Order: sequence, then C-alpha cells, then structure tokens
Amino acid sequence: MDTNNLHKIAEELLENAKITGNILTITPIYEGGNNQLYRLKHIKQNFILKNYFNHPSDRRDRLTSEYRFLQIAYKRCPESVPRPFSKTDKHSAALYEYVDGSKFYTSDEVKPSHIYQAANFIRKLNADRTKNQDHIENASEACFSIDDHIQLIQSRVNEFNLLEKIDSNLMQILKTLNIMWDKIRERTYSYCHSNEIPTSKILPLEKRILSPSDFGFHNAILRRDNLVTFLDFEYAGWDDPSKMIGDFFSQVAIPIESKFLDAFLENAFDPAYLIPEHKFRLLALIDAYKIKWCCIILNIFLDKHLTRRLFSNPSINIETFKINQLKKANYLLESLIL
Repeated sequence: MDTNNLHKIAEELLENAKITGNILTITPIYEGGNNQLYRLKHIKQNFILKNYFNHPSDRRDRLTSEYRFLQIAYKRCPESVPRPFSKTDKHSAALYEYVDGSKFYTSDEVKPSHIYQAANFIRKLNADRTKNQDHIENASEACFSIDDHIQLIQSRVNEFNLLEKIDSNLMQILKTLNIMWDKIRERTYSYCHSNEIPTSKILPLEKRILSPSDFGFHNAILRRDNLVTFLDFEYAGWDDPSKMIGDFFSQVAIPIESKFLDAFLENAFDPAYLIPEHKFRLLALIDAYKIKWCCIILNIFLDKHLTRRLFSNPSINIETFKINQLKKANYLLESLIL
C-alpha cells in the first residue's frame, strides 16, 4: 500500500475511534501470513493497523469476522485480547490496540500457566452465551458432524492429489500423508463406533462454542506481566469444540504436548460439558486435525494461498519458505503414532 493511502486510512480510523492528535510514524510489520500489518505510532499511544486480504477465490470477510469477534472477546476477557478501536469496510482495514511484549518462538517458552490462560480464555469467552452473539457467524470451515469434519479434511488432501506439477520432495511428503490419512480416517470411524458416537449426528447449538480458530501460541504475545494476549481471529466464529481442540494441539510452530490435554479440557469447559459422550467426541478428531494442519502447512504450494502470502509480505523468499514448510509437514507426520 502506498504511503499516502496508508496515512489517509489511518486518519480515517483514528477519526472513527474519536482519537485526536498527530500520527508520528507508520511502519510495516512482516509477521502476518495473510494480511498487511503496520505499527502506527501516535502521539498518544501505539496502535496496530491491519489491512485485510481480499480475493475472489476467498469469500470470507476477514475484517468483519475478526472485528465482531474481538468486540465480544474484549468485553468478556480484556486481559486476553487486543482492544478493537475502529474499522473501515471501504478500505478493508481496522485499528487495534498495540500489545507490547514478546512472541513465543519455541515450546520451551510456553509454561503450564500460559496453557491455563489459553483454556481460561475459552471458558470466559463462552461463559454467557445469551448476549450480543446473534451477529457472529460460523467459524471458517466450521463442521458440526464427524462426517463433515472428515469430508473437509479429505477435500484438503484432494487439493494436493490433483496437482499436475509436483516436485520430488513434495511428492514424497504427499505419499506419506495419504497413507497416514487413510489409516487415521479408518481409525476415527472405528473409535466413534466403539464409543457409540453417531458420525452423521449434527452437534446441537447449545454444544457449539465461540472459537478463536487457528488458536495457539503462534498467535500470541507474552506481556511483561506474564499475561498472554491472543491474536488473529479472522477465522473465528461458532464452531465445534472438537475442531478447536484439534487445532490447538496440532500446531507446529509452537507445539503443545498431549500431556496437557486433560488439564486443558478441564479448564476450558464447564464440568457439565465433559460427560463421557462429549469427551469422547472431543478426542475423536485430534489426529485427523493433524492431517488437516499438515495440508495447511503445505498451502504455499497452491497458487491461491501463495497469492495471499505474497500480499502479506512481498519480499518473502518463496523457495526458502517452501523448504521450511516441507520440514514442518514432515515433523508433524512423524509425530503421529499409527
């Protein structure tokens, strides 16, 4: 985005938020995978200006999804998310609180207290399901039956199987992925059958949750007071808690060990939710979602996702990035026990 347009959008957002005073600097932050981020240094405080990616093949309204979600999340758990100040639909941009702190770079930096904060965020977010939620839509790729989850993941796998030109390194990864996916899909259905979980049954409204989506410590900042602020909610909305659990424990950037699973469930959900039937359902899809995340890691090999990546960071070295993603995908596949 050119400097003049950027300043005009920043001024409009500040005016909408009724914030007066001069802009000192606007500096790009090359950390997002989908959108353009800027640190807006203002005479009163710092902000994040986020310019959202739009493409005909990507129908999700990222701006509206994230902004509406944050309006609710900030009211319920302001210690866990940045404050939303204003947005402009015309320019697909929004102004958010700048959170001062450090990113998580390795799993060793994530302490049990941080995992507790993540679980507590989910609990607080869903504590009152009766107010101000009618305008929240389903999360991106929300699924409400086991069959739908399996079909969604199958469609992601199929995207790669239909590629005409595949380099040898990617081909080897895809071969392993398909073998593992066949076994995991069969095992998931067997698990559901053994535990009397109907795979076609639609999860009722009262069992769905408001989910951050893409939830994990790769999208978080650790503040100096040791509180964790979670970021990036453009995929957020109503979802199956099984997907939220699958996503959280399938992240590769900052992996969370499965030994924390029971404690996370106990802190994230009301005890009444964790009757055996629902807990079995929460556990049924964890390995299946690792296959999904393997596909997400490899999205850089699909043109539509490459376009989005270049939008967020035009200077990225694509070939180096592809090599790193192949390593991550291989790591995730090796973590699966079949």
